[in-house]
Amino acid sequence: MSAVDNYLEVLKGLVLMKNAVNTMVPQLAKPIGYAVFLQTHHELSEVAILRLFNYLPSKFPPSSFTKDVLAMYCGYENYLDFCEKRGQDNILKDGDIDLPSPLI
Repeated sequence: MSAVDNYLEVLKGLVLMKNAVNTMVPQLAKPIGYAVFLQTHHELSEVAILRLFNYLPSKFPPSSFTKDVLAMYCGYENYLDFCEKRGQDNILKDGDIDLPSPLI
């Protein structure tokens, strides 16, 4: 797995942590999308989230918009800022994000 893939996997993990979810399931795509919208005022479609988590096929990697919005949702300026601040440390650390109450 390349470093870029690692960063995306870490970001996906942060999104799940922020929603107090251990494992993504398709039914959570809509509530996660809504939570992202409430915080960032940017909309990610349910389909984009399902593709991101490999529940729907995609010919292309996630768009820069999707990665930027998810990074903003997790408290970063954008995806580049997320990658730079994560540096070589791809481990999810305690205190990385504020955890809300669970979606379900």
